[in-house]
Amino acid sequence: MLRILALCVAAATVLGATAAHGQGRLTPDQQYLAAREAYTKGNVAALATHARALKGHILEPYAEFWQLRLRLEQAAPGEVSDFLGRHTGSLVAEQLRREWLIVLAKRQEWVLFDAALPNLVIEDPDVNCYSLQSRWRRNDGAVAAEFRREARSRPGEIDRARALVPVSPRALVRR
Repeated sequence: MLRILALCVAAATVLGATAAHGQGRLTPDQQYLAAREAYTKGNVAALATHARALKGHILEPYAEFWQLRLRLEQAAPGEVSDFLGRHTGSLVAEQLRREWLIVLAKRQEWVLFDAALPNLVIEDPDVNCYSLQSRWRRNDGAVAAEFRREARSRPGEIDRARALVPVSPRALVRR
């Protein structure tokens, strides 16, 4: 009986080691998919494991983006700038820049927001609304006219803009 128990423990140990070692044999594509799944579940530890496995791979920037994105609200501006500098011109950098601008706007860090905004390549409705808010705070007189023009051309987005720009909608949307 003791011998059977010892064999079971040994078999479980070998199977456990094989299963753990098997994860190390995932292809880079599988590591990427596992990293993405870990990101969507908010599993920081698993994401870090898969990100390490993607070091030097063409998909590494995505794992790095996901790691930074999970803690973007607490990230230092220098950390974000470093990422953007390493991945200049890439889609993943553009995605992070958009997310970072939204974080800065929510924090009302308008100086940093205004400095980062010109580098955004892909236009984004939320960032545009925050840009209007930043300009309004600087007493930019053209904001009201631009808001009215946007409201007429994109009536479905008027509620978003009204929520983001802390101004009387009546003052901005005179017909």
